[in-house]
Amino acid sequence: METNNIKEMEKHIVFDKNCDLTIKENDEKSYSFVVENNCKVSVLFDITSSLDLNIVVKDNGDLKIAILNKKNKNNININGVIEKEAGFTCVIADFCKEGTSLNSNVDLKGEYSTSKFVVSSTSNDKFKKTYNINFNHLNKNTTSKIKAFGVSLKESEIQVTGVSYIPKESIKSNASQEVKIILFDKNSRGKASPILKIECDDIKASHGCSIGSINDDHLYYLLSRGIDIETVRKLIVLGYILPIKEYFNEQEKKYIDEYIREDFNYD
Repeated sequence: METNNIKEMEKHIVFDKNCDLTIKENDEKSYSFVVENNCKVSVLFDITSSLDLNIVVKDNGDLKIAILNKKNKNNININGVIEKEAGFTCVIADFCKEGTSLNSNVDLKGEYSTSKFVVSSTSNDKFKKTYNINFNHLNKNTTSKIKAFGVSLKESEIQVTGVSYIPKESIKSNASQEVKIILFDKNSRGKASPILKIECDDIKASHGCSIGSINDDHLYYLLSRGIDIETVRKLIVLGYILPIKEYFNEQEKKYIDEYIREDFNYD
C-alpha cells in the first residue's frame, strides 16, 4: 500500500487504488471519499476540529477509518453508502477532555455489504459524550456491528444509541450491538439505547449492555497485592480501552499507552 502523510488535501477524493493515509490537523472540516471497486483504503484522522465525512464504498471495496480525538471538543458526522460485497469499518478513540458528539448513518445498499463501528471513550468532570450510530440494511445478507467501550468519571456521562433497521426484503441479514460502560464515581452516568427495527423473521439480531461501577472484589484483590489505588484504576481503564488498540498503527498504540499512564487522571 502507498502511504501518505497529508495536512491539506482536496475535500473530494476518489480512491482508485489501494491506499493508506494519515490526516493530521484537519483544517478542512468536510471530506468526501469514494472507494472504487476492489480497492482497499485505510485512513487515520488525528483530528483537531469537528469532522463531516461522506463516503461511498463501491463493489468489493473496503474502507477503514480510524479517528483519534485527543483534546478538543468536536462533533463528528458520518454518512455512508456501502455497495455489493463492500465493507466499511470506523474506529474511534475518543480521549478528549470535553464533550463529543458522533452522529452516523450507514446504508448497507449492496448484498453482502458489511459495516462495523468500534468506539472507545473516556469522559470526565461534567461533560457529556453522545454516540448515535445508525445502520440501514437495504439488501439481503448484510451485516452491521457496534462495539462501544466507555469509562465515565466524576459527574460525566457517556450515552450510546444504536439503531439497526432491517426491512422485510433484507433476509439473512445480521445486526449486533454491544455496549460496556464502567462508572468510576457515585455521580458518573452511562446510558445505552439499543434499537432494533426488524420487519422480517429470517435474520439475526442481538444486543448486549453492561453498565456499572468497579467490581469491589476486583478492586480489593488488586489492592491486597500492594498496588496503589491510582494504578488499580489505570489498570481497569486500560482493560476497557485495550480493544481499540488493535485498529491503530504502532505510533498511535504508543499514544494510547501514554495516555493511560500519564494523561488519564482524577484531579
